[in-house]
Amino acid sequence: MQSLLEERSHLLRWKQELADIKVSLKYSKLLRATIKAGYNPAQLRNDLGKWTIDGASPRSSRSSDVLLAAAKPSAAYCWNQFQIDTMRCNAVIPASRRAVCRGQAMERYANCISGKPLPPLSF
Repeated sequence: MQSLLEERSHLLRWKQELADIKVSLKYSKLLRATIKAGYNPAQLRNDLGKWTIDGASPRSSRSSDVLLAAAKPSAAYCWNQFQIDTMRCNAVIPASRRAVCRGQAMERYANCISGKPLPPLSF
């Protein structure tokens, strides 16, 4: 009987290790896709956290339109960020908190697509 319990314990550890490896692989694929999409974490940002050419805040409405157009992230970047957020949410326990996390991830995705600042993902 003790041997059976030990085998089950080993099996559960192996399953967890396999799940961890799968998550690592998915995360690596997302990172590669993000880099391919042209994401550069060192790119200059204005006070609102949006990408800019010179890192300055927009001063006039005409220059702000240009800066906002240049600052809007690509759809590929937004999608990759959403996938990363979703992976983080999938690790949240219990399921009720996981649902709240996914709602925040979806809100971040919508803001990214529309060029608005991303709210924090508090999980």
